[in-house]
Amino acid sequence: MHTINSHVQTLCVCLSLLFLQACATPCSTNTPNACPFYPEEIAIFPHAVQSADLDGDGKDEFIGHITHGPEKGQAIAIINHEGMIVGQANFASPIMRAHFVDYDGDQKLEILVPIVRNDSLFVSIVDRYGQKLKHFFLIDGQPRIEEGEEMEWDAAIRELYQSDLDNDGNDELITLIYTGYSRMPRGVLVNRLETGERIGSYLIGAFPINSHFGDFDGNGLQQLVISTWAPDNGARANGFDDQHSYILDIEFSPTPYLKQSREMGGLGSSAFTAFDTNAQEFLIHSYGNTGRYTESTFEYLNPETWLSERKKTFNEAFAETQVINVDQEGNSVIAMLHLPDKIKIIDHDFEELNSKIVGQKLGSLRVAPDIDGDGAEELLAFSSDFTMYILDNNLETNAVYNKLTNIQPPQLKLVEFINRGPGSYPAFSLWDENKSVVLSLTPQKFYWFYRYRDLIISLSFLVTGLLMYLTFGGRIHKKSPAQKSLDDKSPKNTIINSPFYSQVNTAISQNLNDPSFGPRQLANLMHVSLRTLQRRFKVETNTTAILYIRKKRIERAVELVKTQDLNISQIADMVGFSDPAYFGKVFKEEMGCAPQEFKAKNNGPNDLE
Repeated sequence: MHTINSHVQTLCVCLSLLFLQACATPCSTNTPNACPFYPEEIAIFPHAVQSADLDGDGKDEFIGHITHGPEKGQAIAIINHEGMIVGQANFASPIMRAHFVDYDGDQKLEILVPIVRNDSLFVSIVDRYGQKLKHFFLIDGQPRIEEGEEMEWDAAIRELYQSDLDNDGNDELITLIYTGYSRMPRGVLVNRLETGERIGSYLIGAFPINSHFGDFDGNGLQQLVISTWAPDNGARANGFDDQHSYILDIEFSPTPYLKQSREMGGLGSSAFTAFDTNAQEFLIHSYGNTGRYTESTFEYLNPETWLSERKKTFNEAFAETQVINVDQEGNSVIAMLHLPDKIKIIDHDFEELNSKIVGQKLGSLRVAPDIDGDGAEELLAFSSDFTMYILDNNLETNAVYNKLTNIQPPQLKLVEFINRGPGSYPAFSLWDENKSVVLSLTPQKFYWFYRYRDLIISLSFLVTGLLMYLTFGGRIHKKSPAQKSLDDKSPKNTIINSPFYSQVNTAISQNLNDPSFGPRQLANLMHVSLRTLQRRFKVETNTTAILYIRKKRIERAVELVKTQDLNISQIADMVGFSDPAYFGKVFKEEMGCAPQEFKAKNNGPNDLE
């Protein structure tokens, strides 16, 4: 009888919640007050702006792009947190979107401004006060002349990276350049950052759309993984043309050379890559690779072997793909833009988790950092009626902004996310026709009122649920001792004692002093795939492999702090931390105090300084 009453109470609560949800007013362009947040305009600039933390104080400055007039040139203005211009650099020739480098090695950023002058591409490095520090040549080209018509040379920088490629203590500048209708050049340039000297290049005919930089195969050399599309402008170099799409792996020694490549499709096809940091794999999305725009292929690629880990083709056209983190541990899902108006969420086995129709004729999808404080990233979706939708990773609409007048997908590179310092969530700016609007998500004060304004219906169902609860209420079903004993034998409490995890612990213990030892190396020792290892940890231990390894490092560090007279650097080295400062930070996160404090509390000799 008690069990029946318990089930009835649960049913009453569930029905009441379902009825409340049914009565809720959805968050939409017509009912923005029913959204949990609203985008508050906190600043408006009469020009395009970018943002970067130039002075290293944890808050971004604004970098404004100012046009003086057709014959007066352009300028960049450095704008502080209060909106005041604190520096300006003027240029006689057209300038493009700025990038940011640490030119002088002081852990602060300088502004790298691309300049097009007489069919040549230069860069100028400017400090945060507007002073020009360095100016050097990158590459030149020429207009495209076809059927008597001249198309201007339209070179631009797609992406830019800074790294010490030859380990000589001085950084190199790695530039991925592209051109549109003028065809060439496209590809990778390497220059010494300090002097501007060119030390190598690798040109391609394919049109680059995105890239990823890092040592992905663990051989100690940096790589640039480039994905391209095939617009068919007639360009060709080093065996790659823009009639096909490719994935290219360029390695640096320090001169760039082609390590490996894959052709993804023919004319009109496109390939997009994203690096999944949790799975340590490349996600490849290609479409149009058979001349058909009614299907898309998704594939996970092993960064060491470039072999396909898993692959699936959908009989649907997805125009854009984004990997979005759903928590602070790096767990992620894949968000896809399904033309014309749907967003779909799939997991890493390419199984659908959720889908939702959003707006009218969606044009673009962007991932935003955690701008609402829930610990997960958000999605920004832009529709053809100039509306921006902010959605969480469950595709619930958090906010709607419908005051745009002319934002189009090509301009979405001008969406900037702005770090406002500790204790403040990032803001973001949009370039809208002739102004930049800076927005911040603000909680709606009367959100619940607007969302549940149909009080009569809602209250009627609540009263029904309350009456049912009062009828059967007060009688809580208590489990018998036998049942409670069975419940205590949860797999979560015993799984770590299994033979598999005994081998895991042994493998970790034997490699604790290796800073490079991580989930992939553990998976190799356990003779399972990285994906299988990650899944077992998530399901069986409710944590990730990387956090489990970190915990084991700190457990060993605690033993050493208690029993050995060693300093922090020695202990950090023995448990696989190459940076003693980072070791101290992780130790404090796990143990609640620094190693020195922990030693003192345990009455041991304090030789940790």
